[in-house]
Amino acid sequence: MLLRSVIKHVGEQNWAAVAIDFVIVVVGVFIGIQIANLNEARIENQQSARFTERLLADLRLEAWSLVFAREYYGDVLASADRAVSALEGRSTLSDEELLINAYRATQFTRAPAARETYDELISIGAINLIRDESLRNLAIRLYGVTEFEEKRTDEDRDAPYRQLFRMIMPIEIQHTLLRNCGDKNRVRRDYASIVNMLDYACSTDLGEQEIASAAKTLRTHPDVLPYLRLRMSDVESRLTDTSDFAWMEKLREIAPEMP
Repeated sequence: MLLRSVIKHVGEQNWAAVAIDFVIVVVGVFIGIQIANLNEARIENQQSARFTERLLADLRLEAWSLVFAREYYGDVLASADRAVSALEGRSTLSDEELLINAYRATQFTRAPAARETYDELISIGAINLIRDESLRNLAIRLYGVTEFEEKRTDEDRDAPYRQLFRMIMPIEIQHTLLRNCGDKNRVRRDYASIVNMLDYACSTDLGEQEIASAAKTLRTHPDVLPYLRLRMSDVESRLTDTSDFAWMEKLREIAPEMP
């Protein structure tokens, strides 16, 4: 209708009417653009809110995973320390205690990273949808650390001491240790469930002769103590590297239940 009106007014050489029609067109286009921009901003704000909430939930899981790894490897280190001390003659452990601690020093764990939201944001080039700069920077730094930790977990799985223990210890004894003295069950986001995951009193329920034979293997095998010292050093380094980050306080802000 507007086009017909313009054509009519041009034909009549009614330039005032043509000017009015032109203004109407311009204003209409302007309003249309503004409405489109408002709709786009509304959609972007909704996406931002949704991604931010998802990222916060993931980061709270990552906070738990960090504490879990610290608690777990603290127990591994304590077991390794007790076993090394006994094998070096600086302390005394019963054969069963030595066997338990030597076994626990082999243990490693993997807490799946909760990084789906972050990876999606990176893949679509939309990390700036996280409007809170400090939260955005926290995610970038934290997920950089978790990538490094995942590589370390692979190294823990293939640690020389772990492989040696698995090779020299009868498989029946390994199964019994896993069943009676292995990891406790953990519940994600439950900080109480990860305390003393490995460092708890247990009994192997093995016969005296089996225990004595296993302990003798540990005390006499020439590679056990050197590899155990190496394991202890590696775990100490891991704990040191993950114990003090400048952004940890920001993480505690969003996960106040962190110890």
